[in-house]
Amino acid sequence: MRKNGFTLIELLAVIVVLAVIALIAIPVVMDAISNAEKGAAERSAENYASAVERLIATERLDGNIIQDGTYEINSDGNLVINGVVKVIEMSGKKPNGGTITVSNGVIAKESTTTITVGNYDVTYNAEGKTVINEKETVVQTIGYDQSCKLISGKLYEVGSKYTCKFIGNNETEIELDFYFLEDDYEFGAVNLISADTFGADTMEFYEAYVYAGSDFAVEHGIIGSFSLPTYAQLYAVNKSETIPSWLYGNYWLASDGGVDVYSVFGDTIIVEAESAGVRVVYNLSLV
Repeated sequence: MRKNGFTLIELLAVIVVLAVIALIAIPVVMDAISNAEKGAAERSAENYASAVERLIATERLDGNIIQDGTYEINSDGNLVINGVVKVIEMSGKKPNGGTITVSNGVIAKESTTTITVGNYDVTYNAEGKTVINEKETVVQTIGYDQSCKLISGKLYEVGSKYTCKFIGNNETEIELDFYFLEDDYEFGAVNLISADTFGADTMEFYEAYVYAGSDFAVEHGIIGSFSLPTYAQLYAVNKSETIPSWLYGNYWLASDGGVDVYSVFGDTIIVEAESAGVRVVYNLSLV
């Protein structure tokens, strides 16, 4: 008479069957999850584009015309227009990066518009239909110590955004955002300009960063050459009289006579008498 229970062969057979089912089911489940994530990213991008066009229309009614141009979506999902952060109200998950191109008062979807939602970049084809690409997870860095990480744009491309990390003697970690300003390959370096305009104690901040021997620089382990941007550097960005929106703002520029306060907007750089902020240029060694 047979005892109750399974034999070893029967147990192994069950395990093999379960393994086969898992091999078949897991890819199906993963594809379903991926498709769901892509669909959610597409809907969020569409909602965001609609919200931006509502903003453009509202601004027009208020007498504020949003000029044609390409504007950054910051990490909070809001749009940076001429240096001013415009809060975008929408339903669903907000983007965490990308750019919006405005042309003739509407979004030029088939142009350079890219809306990043989570791990997906949503772009548009020539017919205006969405194209969804999963972002590469490869971390791209520059600097001899790889201290600056690419967060948007392409490596070594003017206007690309980086986060640079500084670790001080007291192990305090500081991260600051920079834009790629120009290459200085002849001397084995590149120049980045700070994304933020630092106000209030502007001269103190400038001195702290420019003079590497300052207490502030020593405390935060800042290594490298820092300076103020120049009038020529800003105009050289696009090799034309047009200045991109990521350089807009009121801040000091170095000049032959020392330091002047400038208002940078559109295709104009105007000398201002009132105080402004500081945007430092970081000369980052590649070797």
